[in-house]
Amino acid sequence: VRSTNADFFLLSGCGGSSDQAVNPGTASGGAAQASAAKPGGLRFIFVTNSNADWWNAMEKGMQDAAAEFDVKAEMRRNEQQSQGQIRLLEDALSLDDVSGVAVSVFEAESPGIADALKRLKEAGKVVITVDSDIAANAVDARSAYIGTFNVKAGEAAGKAAAALRPDGGKTAVFVGT
Repeated sequence: VRSTNADFFLLSGCGGSSDQAVNPGTASGGAAQASAAKPGGLRFIFVTNSNADWWNAMEKGMQDAAAEFDVKAEMRRNEQQSQGQIRLLEDALSLDDVSGVAVSVFEAESPGIADALKRLKEAGKVVITVDSDIAANAVDARSAYIGTFNVKAGEAAGKAAAALRPDGGKTAVFVGT
């Protein structure tokens, strides 16, 4: 939530018990693209882990929220490659008017992705991971993670499947990547 004087905004998400106030005041203004944020406005980039249709709903919600909060937000889709995601993150770093970057990490253990996230954070941009997090040894590369604890979610799905088929049977599970 953005305050009326834009001193901070509040990150809140699933799977955690605390909210985190972040000061975007260190991000500088500028325009690197025809549809850049208005002067003094906030601009955010979301980098996906793939180009799956699943992201269409996320992008629609992101655009609706951007209009509601009067900010600029854009989604940049990765093609399921660590190098592609690193390139998109480096591109966000080169844009002076970007206040924050959200990323659904393609490969949690990729040092290149962790390094790119650290450079964004060091440049004063708010960095969060969404849906897929960075490796546990690199969590300092981001300010927050919004997503599901997949181990617990898998346990819950297994219990639900067992309850639906108490006598056993075949089950299939699908993921996006």
